[in-house]
Amino acid sequence: MGRPPLPVGTFGRIGFLRTPSGDVQARARFRDFDGRTRLVSRTGVSRAAAERALKAELSVRRGPGGAGALTGSSRVSALVDAWLAADHGWSTGTERTYRSVVRTCVVPAFGELCLCEVTPGRVSRALTSIAKSSGPGAAKTARACLSGMFALAITDGAVTANPVRDASARLNASAKKAPHALTVEQTRRVVELFRASPRAAVAGLVRNRSATSSVVRSRTVITSPRS
Repeated sequence: MGRPPLPVGTFGRIGFLRTPSGDVQARARFRDFDGRTRLVSRTGVSRAAAERALKAELSVRRGPGGAGALTGSSRVSALVDAWLAADHGWSTGTERTYRSVVRTCVVPAFGELCLCEVTPGRVSRALTSIAKSSGPGAAKTARACLSGMFALAITDGAVTANPVRDASARLNASAKKAPHALTVEQTRRVVELFRASPRAAVAGLVRNRSATSSVVRSRTVITSPRS
């Protein structure tokens, strides 16, 4: 049985060869995105320099930007680069907002994870944390960005499902605040304003002095939202 082929976008063991000039050549077989395996080599003044040069070249060859460039073991940071580099037809304002949220919220929360490690649970916890630290609006934008990113990852064959779709985080844009009763002084001030208003008198909101006084004594249903 023959040796199984390398997965697309990966390389094999790195070998080294001393050239006639005295430099070191590092080389490895790389399976390109057309399915063909090619020998890639780079030269340096030392073994370490040659290896660094080769890995830099292989990183470019397997980097984001082409179909199949991403795999389940790719970092989310690589997916971020691929997604931001794609043409989405965004307006200038939308692109600025997305890039800002990705840089300040998405990358710190997910950047070092592999795509296969991002689960709905991790997405939910991260979005909840973002909502607490940066607000529900930022969390909703982060969710939209993540959803778009993983749609790209699915197209690239890196993952088979979008973990953002099944994330259960609830992101309320605004939480309702419970009303509270006015103090006696606040109520008295409201009554004075009503009594002094010609429009209130015309509308019949202020009928007599005793009625307004009873409002002050009872501190009835006049409420205001807590500031």
